[in-house]
Amino acid sequence: MKKHLLFLALIILTVSCTEDNALQSNSTNSIARYSCAQEVININAGQNYLSGNVTIGNNSDFLYVDYNANENWHFTELHLYVGPLSGVPQKNGNPIPGQFPYKVTFNQLTSNYTFEIPMANVQKDANGCFVVAAHSSMRKTNENGSIIQTETGWAGYDDFSGNNWARYFNYCTCTVIK
Repeated sequence: MKKHLLFLALIILTVSCTEDNALQSNSTNSIARYSCAQEVININAGQNYLSGNVTIGNNSDFLYVDYNANENWHFTELHLYVGPLSGVPQKNGNPIPGQFPYKVTFNQLTSNYTFEIPMANVQKDANGCFVVAAHSSMRKTNENGSIIQTETGWAGYDDFSGNNWARYFNYCTCTVIK
């Protein structure tokens, strides 16, 4: 009985709901949740430092966006937007990550995090495609755990129209046959 209660407590502690109806979890083994092949997009911190990646995939019910930091890099904040490019919160073509609908702040340095977004909440075009703007605030530590660098990071291939280095990428959902 104690094992069952401990297991239930662990599940409750690792999954919570946001005000936008996205489930968030701190999971390291999300590959089994994907019904189709997932895509991996690099995160560059400070424009020039390969600091991690975003893995994105879906099944018929959820879109999964996994943030994964490279060794000695950690997340302090994550901001995520999924939907049409015209819907990305922006000013003068520069995205405003603090206004993205999915976000989380960590009290401790964190190396992985997963956003689980109900597919019903994702606005897609006729082909099932949309834009993903994945932003992070990151810190690099040395072998002693001391913070030696602080940067922002973006995952993506395409530049926003503004004058900063913010990036995004396109994702098309796979069709899940039931």
